[in-house]
Parts: sequence; C-alpha cells; structure tokens
Amino acid sequence: MPDTQRPLIALYVTCLVNSLRPSIAFACVQVLEQAGFRIEVPPDQTCCGQPGYNSGMKADAQRIARLQIEILEPYDWIVIPSGSCAGMISVHYPHLLADDPLWRERAERIAAKTREFSAFVAEQGIRFAPGTTAVSPTTHHTSCSCRRETRSHDAADQLLSQCLGDQLKPLPEAEVCCGFGGTFAAKFDALSARMGSQKLDNAHASGAATVVGADLGCAASAGPQSAPTAPTSIHPSGRSTRRCGAAAMIRRDARQFIPNCEQALEDTQLQTALTRAKSGFVDKRRKAITLVDDFEYLKQQAQAAKQRALDNLPALLDQFAAQLQANGGQLHRADTPEQLNQIVLDICRRRGARRVTKGKSMVSEETHLNAALEQAGFEVVETDLGEYIIQLAQEPPSHIIAPAVHKTRQEVASLFQQHHALGERSLDAISALVEEARQMLRQRFLNADVGITGANLLVASTGSIAIVTNEGNGDLTATLPPVHIVTTSLEKLVADLEDAGAVLEVLARSATGQAMSTYTTFFTGPKRPDDPDGPDEMHVIVLDNGRSQILASDFAPMLRCIRCGACLNHCPVYGNVGGHAYGSVYPGPMGSVLTPLLEGLNQGHVLPNASTFCGRCAEVCPMGIPLPDLLRKLREQEHEQRLNPVRWRLGMQVYNWLARRPRLYQFVMGWVPRLLTLMRDASGRRVRIPFDNGWTRQRDFPAPQANQSFMHQWQAQQRQEGKR
Repeated sequence: MPDTQRPLIALYVTCLVNSLRPSIAFACVQVLEQAGFRIEVPPDQTCCGQPGYNSGMKADAQRIARLQIEILEPYDWIVIPSGSCAGMISVHYPHLLADDPLWRERAERIAAKTREFSAFVAEQGIRFAPGTTAVSPTTHHTSCSCRRETRSHDAADQLLSQCLGDQLKPLPEAEVCCGFGGTFAAKFDALSARMGSQKLDNAHASGAATVVGADLGCAASAGPQSAPTAPTSIHPSGRSTRRCGAAAMIRRDARQFIPNCEQALEDTQLQTALTRAKSGFVDKRRKAITLVDDFEYLKQQAQAAKQRALDNLPALLDQFAAQLQANGGQLHRADTPEQLNQIVLDICRRRGARRVTKGKSMVSEETHLNAALEQAGFEVVETDLGEYIIQLAQEPPSHIIAPAVHKTRQEVASLFQQHHALGERSLDAISALVEEARQMLRQRFLNADVGITGANLLVASTGSIAIVTNEGNGDLTATLPPVHIVTTSLEKLVADLEDAGAVLEVLARSATGQAMSTYTTFFTGPKRPDDPDGPDEMHVIVLDNGRSQILASDFAPMLRCIRCGACLNHCPVYGNVGGHAYGSVYPGPMGSVLTPLLEGLNQGHVLPNASTFCGRCAEVCPMGIPLPDLLRKLREQEHEQRLNPVRWRLGMQVYNWLARRPRLYQFVMGWVPRLLTLMRDASGRRVRIPFDNGWTRQRDFPAPQANQSFMHQWQAQQRQEGKR
C-alpha cells in the first residue's frame, strides 16, 4: 500500500505521559508503526480540557475542546494512551458542546474516531507474541474511565492475556476506584491515599508482582509514600489510628467534610463497621439482579413511572389529596421544614398526645422533627432498630436505609447495657440484641398516642401510601396508635398502582438485594367502621422544601431518587468515611447533589467535589440518575459563585489560559520535567514538591524519566530525521 494511503493516526499525548513517562508515548508509536499505520504527533495539541471541565469551568473547557477538535479533524484516527483523556474526547466533548449544533456535530465526528490505545490495538487485530514482555505475575488495574466511559477494559485484558497467559492475575474488587480522580487526589489527600492503599492491598492479594494499567494518573496516585522497598499499604502520613467517636468529633456541617473525613479515616471501629457492611450490600445486590431475566427492562419501567409523575406532579398531588380525603384522611402541605414540624405538633397537641412512636422517615430527619417534638415535651421513640440504636447514641443516621451501619455489634451491646435496666445478661449474639430491642419496644407500640412514619410511595389514583420495611415496625407504628401521621415529600408521588409496582420491582433489589422486602404495605386512609384495627385519624404531610424549584431546574432528575442507597453502597468515598462525614441528612453521591440543592450551595459546595467521577453511582442507580453530570453542574455553580478555594480557581484559570495557547503551553510544559528532576529525592525515583500540602503529604509524586518532555524529545527526533 502506498504510504499516503495508509491510515493516518494522531497520537494524542496526555499531560502526565508528556511530562513524566515519555517512554509510554514512544512505545505507542513503535507498536502502531509496526502495524502499518502512519503516525503524527500534532505539535499544537495541548490538554483535552478535562481538569477545567471537572472543576466547573465549563466555558474554558469548551474553548479548549474547540481548539483540540480543529487540531485533530484532519486525522483518520486519534489514539490516546489514557482512558480518561479518551473518554473526555469521545464521551464528553459532544455533551460539552451540545448547545451549538455545528460544534456538536464536529465533536461527534471526532468522538467516533477517538480510541484509547489498548482498545484501538484490539479493534485493529494487532497481536503480540507471548514472551515479548516480562512474564512475572501481573494484575491489571482498569481505570474507571476505561471501564465506564471508553469501555476498553475487556480489550486491555485480552491484550494482556495474549502477552502474559496464565501469569495475568485477576484483581480483587477491580471495579472499585483507586482514588485518583484528578484534583480529587490533592483536595482530599488522606481519603485518596486510603483508597490507593486499598487498591495496592488488593494487588498484593492477587499474588502479582506488577500492576499495569492504562492511566498514568492511577499509577501516580496509588504509589507508596515511604518505599524504596516493595510497595505495601499506604498509611496516611504515618499517623497511628485512634478511636475518635463519630458523635463527639465529627461535625454536623457539610462545610467540614474534609476534617470530618480525616477523623473518620482514623476511627478504627468505624472502619471495621464499614468494611463489614459494604461487601454485603454490593454482593447481595449483584446476586439479586442476576436472578432477574432483564433487570435493565425493570429499571426502564421504573424510570418511566417516576418520570411520568414528575412531568405531572401538581395534578397528581391534587388527585392524591382528593382521594386521600375520600378515604377519610387529610393532606397537609408544608413549604418548609418548620411548617412540617408545626403541623405535627398541632396534631399531637389537639389529640392530647404524650407518647409518639416513629417509623423510619428521612423527611423527619430533614426537618429535625424529633428535636422539635422533644423540645415541646413529647416522648419520642424510634422503632426501626437502626434508628433506635442511633437515638440511644444521640447520633444522626449514617445511611439512608441502614441508619446504624457505622456501629459495630460491640458498640450496640454497650449502648443497650447503658440504657436498658435489665441487669446482667449476655449480648454477644446479634439475635440477643434484636430480642432485647423487641422487648423494650413492644410496650411502646401498644402505649403510643401517635405513630409517625415516612412513605416510600404516594399513589395518586387511590390516595394510598406505601411503606417498605423489613422489621414490621412501620406497620405497627401506622396501625396501633389512634393517630397516624405520614411525613413525606413531593417526589414520592406516582400515578397509579401499576407505576408503584414498577418502582417496587427495583427498590428492594437495589437496596438490600431482596426481590421484595419482608413487609410492603399500602395504607388507604384511617380505620373504617368495619375494620378490626387501625388509626382513627390519618394525616399525610407533604414537604416541598425547595423541591418545586429543583423540578424546574436542570437538577430535576434528582427527584427520581427512590432512596434505595445503591449509590452509597457502591461509592468508594462513602465506603471509606461513612455518612456522618458528609455533615448532612443525605450522604453519599445522592446527598452530594441533594444537600446543596436543599440547604444552599454556600452550605454544601464542598460535597460535589467529594467524587472521583468514577461513575459507579450512575452505573448502579436503578432510576438512571446521571449523578456525575449533576455533581459537575454543581461544581460549575460553585465556580460561578466563587465558592471554590482561591488558589484552585486561579491555578485552573492559568492552566486553562495556557491550554488555549499551544506554543506557550508546550514551552511551559517542557520545563515541568526539568523542574521536577531538580526536586528528586536521594533515591531519584520520587519528587517532594515544596509548598504542596495535598498530594505529597500522603504519598510520593513520581519523578520524571528524563528532564525533557515527550513533545520536546519527539520534535528533536523529527528534526534530526529531517536532516538525514
């Protein structure tokens, strides 16, 4: 084939490869040239724009994207030795430029011919003969971008299998993020280092001597801190762990997320509880959905049901109110948490109530209802076992479906010994703890004047509420007292029982790994004349608290949330620090979106940054909520309102300015390896960056291979070849 007819590839060299590991780029050139492709390294390429895009600087990212598109359009293929940069161009560019149809079309054309290196090699059938590479036991860490954006992880595994055969070892928990996430690794250094430590622990558990991957950022992030020896676990700053005590030390303030994280990471009992809990949730969900013929179909049905409700919410609320009234119940509308609390207090006072039992209700946590009732002189008892435990501990819930997941069995036993005057007894077994809780709560159910529950669903066509539990406490709380009060929120509405069924099909499977919870009960009004039991009055209080504004905004998909907790259970950030670190009612990925929307960005702007954008939350969400996209939108608002730290904002602005000026960018980036070389330690393998309290406080920064960037070496090589 004539040289001009061979496909022309643009090798797009990432910032880290360019500065730290030029050999990666040269190896890519060698492989592709040997396979018969023509290779060019566009001299004006700069940055894909991902750092600015993920920092909320959308306008700057758009300018950078347009520049890169213009540079890359002449080529047949764009091949990138990085999953994150390939994902930025192939997945995010079309969305980033969606407001301009012409640029979106150009972005889509570029996206269609952009490939991560290993994916391109596999797609083109390029093969490697066994024995051409090292044969020591090796495991493969797939970056989150390769797994969930470019979806090239299988191609990389196939490529490695060709080379390594049975020496390729499976990596435990391969789908879990290593903690890089770009600026996440510097902003949340202790947390990122812990996640990297866990990734290295899993690599050692695989029996591998070498870890390979497609993204240099992952390798740099998970690297050890003290090691000229073989890397072991990273222990943040070498600090000894200690028991902090969540209630005493962690502050209920979303703005304190970073110090809360550091305290949580040092809390040994919390870490024990979280480690025991997270695999159980994940494994049970995985098993539950494999038992369904087509879980994706069930998800689509549930999403459609919730979307229909959101599209017609005011009318459905009116229909629900009319049906509830026809059933003998009463609807109350509360715009604010204070209004909801006051409505509850007024009902209790009118009935002369003194004792109140409560089922689980996240809305009542949102309004701090317990505190309002206790301050007014009412005796309040939580009847969900987890809620009861944390009530004794005087702590807020740390999980939306498992409120006491942060407690060990020993801690619960100690609480019961302290608060239950039952003499000497053994509480070593979980069954003993459950039986004692039943014993303490049974008479409370019978003596209650008012029962307060939440609601998983409000069915407009019948005026019914649905409660989903595994303990039966919700049914007892709703049925035994003479008054039943439901505290809920707008987005729990669905049109009819068929849509309710669609949501229930995915709720328990996603939450607890059950096909259906132990108790799923529909309540349709108070007791009728012929009913043997039930309340005399039923009141449903529907809270808005900013949800109407959310519905009218770009964040409306968040209202599809059914509070299953799947995003929490699969989130590596939540899995390491628990719920209290978030300083708000709603933790995890869903809370990182919802808290700033409900409490204001001033209060919660740190939380949208508490994500590596690994994408696992969106992957497991049964309602298809694009959580990473919503987090990114909140970062945009944070940047627009100048709430992000000044040094980050200014630093990113300078970097984005450089990335739009190719010659100046390459000149500056050419000095980076030279400066890093001057900062190498005695081993020559690590860099200590002065005045940096982020990355290098927790782990090493790898020293560059050479004091010249790849681009400088490549251009010098091309000039030399041109003279021959």
